[in-house]
Amino acid sequence: MKTLRKILLPCCVLLGLLIVAYTLLVVWDIRKQAAADLAAEPAERIQVMAVSAGDIAEIIVHNSHGSLHFIRGDGDNWADASAACHPAQNKVIRLVNSVRSLTAESAFPVEETDLNAYGLEQPSMTVKLILTDGTEQELQVGNINRSIGRVYLMKTGEPMIYIHGTSLIQELDKELGDFE
Repeated sequence: MKTLRKILLPCCVLLGLLIVAYTLLVVWDIRKQAAADLAAEPAERIQVMAVSAGDIAEIIVHNSHGSLHFIRGDGDNWADASAACHPAQNKVIRLVNSVRSLTAESAFPVEETDLNAYGLEQPSMTVKLILTDGTEQELQVGNINRSIGRVYLMKTGEPMIYIHGTSLIQELDKELGDFE
């Protein structure tokens, strides 16, 4: 009987260790697969602005340098409303495209009392698209959240705050001379 115990005890300990090792391997594999799945599937973007390029008649940007106002002529020919310069068409088209089909990483509803916390009570920049049918769509650019490297946006008339990368600020915060 004592010899049986001497054999069974180490076998039980070995079996227990094998079960623990197997469980840890399975958990590790599940976590690895979950991480791979997250990396493979980009997060779904939220549509903020969805305007066809041909439907935009004017774009007005108020930023730290003042105002930019471009008017669409025939086709894709854009002109400075003040006639102070003849803008490079590709630069104006890039500006328009950065706004007209804008998507955000995430969004959340907001109360009007919260606007100041996000820099949207008095936005640092605004972009207005005037469409060929006379309607307008306006985007307000608020504070940069440095801890996440993102900026807060709000479309006028919508009670949602959108979160977007700061590259949009670089695209919008330009002087008229940057379009020559």
